[in-house]
Amino acid sequence: MNSSIKSAGSSFGASSRAAWQLALRLAVASAVVLASAACLGSQTDDFIGDDEVHVVQFEEMTYPLAARLKQVEGAVVVRVTLDGEGKVTSAAALSGSKLSAEACTTNAKKWLFRPNNKKAAILVYVFRIDGLCRSPCPSHFVFQPPNIVLISMGRSTVEW
Repeated sequence: MNSSIKSAGSSFGASSRAAWQLALRLAVASAVVLASAACLGSQTDDFIGDDEVHVVQFEEMTYPLAARLKQVEGAVVVRVTLDGEGKVTSAAALSGSKLSAEACTTNAKKWLFRPNNKKAAILVYVFRIDGLCRSPCPSHFVFQPPNIVLISMGRSTVEW
């Protein structure tokens, strides 16, 4: 589903939102540390600030099947290269689970950004399994500007 930035929203309750915010802070902190380690030796010119990332259009995605089956949670940091119009020309996962990385780079290639001088942007995909649900458990997508993507699902219960 193709969504413009204006339609981003959340259907989570207040307690779930608070848990998400805590999980988001931890996941983003971990992702930043991992991405920083991956970029050691890079010049400071490679730094992309939040003020340089402006999403014009994003593409929703679901929890990747392989990660869903193994109940993998965590963050995947993706760096995208942009052309002069803000279209993504390439995407590379810098850190995170290999079970989610390919789905994230495939998804990121469908996004549109406002062009910037770096011709690049960073997206942080955070995957979380939260609570219980009856099978099949749908996944939920939330985009939080400037560059955080939250994807959650419940843990499937078995009825006797």
